[in-house]
Amino acid sequence: MNPVRYGLRFGLGTETVNIYAKYYMTDVFANGEGPKDFNTVSIGINVGFF
Repeated sequence: MNPVRYGLRFGLGTETVNIYAKYYMTDVFANGEGPKDFNTVSIGINVGFF
């Protein structure tokens, strides 16, 4: 696994509901380990009432 990863995050919403998308530009695995060019994308919804 890569010890440090960086990427982009986009979020949109109100005080209680947010939608977001994250894209990591670095590989999940370190050089020489696992498949190459294996980046991750996350899409989700945050809901909070506090």
